Amino acid sequence: MQSKRGASKKGQVTLFIIIAVIIVALVVLVLVLLQPQIFKIGVPTGVTDPEAYIQDCLMPQFEETMTLVEKQGGYYKIPPIMEAYQTSCLCLTYQATKPDTCGPCNLESFSHAFVEGEIKKGITQYSACVESMKQAFRDRGFEVTEGSRPSLEVAILDNRVVLNISHDVTFRKGDTVLRYKNFEVPINSRLYTFIDVATNILKMEQKGQEGRDFMSPYVWLAIERNQQPSSTDYIELYSLQHAEFGAVKEEFKFAVCCKKG
Repeated sequence: MQSKRGASKKGQVTLFIIIAVIIVALVVLVLVLLQPQIFKIGVPTGVTDPEAYIQDCLMPQFEETMTLVEKQGGYYKIPPIMEAYQTSCLCLTYQATKPDTCGPCNLESFSHAFVEGEIKKGITQYSACVESMKQAFRDRGFEVTEGSRPSLEVAILDNRVVLNISHDVTFRKGDTVLRYKNFEVPINSRLYTFIDVATNILKMEQKGQEGRDFMSPYVWLAIERNQQPSSTDYIELYSLQHAEFGAVKEEFKFAVCCKKG
């Protein structure tokens, strides 16, 4: 009798396990089947990608700003004291006690974070691009709901610069739900390395060494150094170039200046 009761209990346990597995499988199956109707991340056929829309909208201003900042030593606008040099003097010092000797450079203000802030100054259309994108989706019959106002950050990364626009926005149309919290606008660039190399050159100039003696570990990097003729100031113009097969693909310019008066 005990054997039969034991077998009966084991059978009941096995049956409960099978039922539980079936229930879990059914729940998972229902969720999978209903997922496209509950929440869908992606863009339906024939609908413009919101991120691609913003990228197309912002890219002209982004490229223009990048060219300007790289031409002006990391500055979006050349400071008034540097305007005479036609570029930004990243080492702008004044004559020290000895004749023809310049004082040390102040390198604290030049960094990746500083240049990110300068690029940000030139990206003024991001809010307008976001609003235009949302209106384009409304015109396609989507209901648009949003959270806080869009905000912009710039990130200088290895081999690229990225605009990060934070904006929580949801698009709904029938069973389709699109939700975005961040939009990225990337551009290929060697700016991260340019800033590192410029900083090392400035440190050499600060010690009285010539920046042209900087030994670059990058095969693609060309460094040009020219002294500007001036009767009153010492000016060295640098050009850092991303060159491939003799063609300059990207360039970062800056100057080392010493005012002697």
